[in-house]
Amino acid sequence: IGELALTGEVRSVVNVEKRIKEAAKLGFTTIYTTKYGLEKVKLPENVKVIKVNNIKDLLGKKEK
Repeated sequence: IGELALTGEVRSVVNVEKRIKEAAKLGFTTIYTTKYGLEKVKLPENVKVIKVNNIKDLLGKKEK
């Protein structure tokens, strides 16, 4: 969840908590997002959030 810049940076978006909850309702169990804006977010128990800074981080991470 985020905005992808032309430089490959993943930028935060508004209402990230709402977006994560909606994704969980749709059955997503792993969410990739930026590390910014998650300080006060209450995550659903069945959702794993992986924080990335740029697209290279995203492509290098694999779910275990």
